[in-house]
Amino acid sequence: MKNVDMKVKGNQLTLTIDLSKSFGPSASGKSNIIATTAGNMEVAGHENTMLGINVFKSLPKEEKPKKTAKKNGKKRVSYKVSK
Repeated sequence: MKNVDMKVKGNQLTLTIDLSKSFGPSASGKSNIIATTAGNMEVAGHENTMLGINVFKSLPKEEKPKKTAKKNGKKRVSYKVSK
C-alpha cells in the first residue's frame, strides 16, 4: 500500500489518504498516482471482505503521452518529460 492508512474498529473501516502526496506517473503516463493498495487486499478481521483503491490525478492534456505508430504490432508511446 502507498499512502493508504486503514483502520478497522468493529464493523467500521476508516481510510486516510494524504491528497498532497504523489508517487509519480501511472504505467500509462496519463495520470499521477496519489495512493494505491496495489491491487485488492482483504480487510483485516473481516473474512472475504476485499478492498482495492486507486487515487490519481489526471494530467493536463499537453502533459499526457502522445501515441505514435505501431512497430512490429506493439504500441509505441512517447513521453514528454517536464522539469
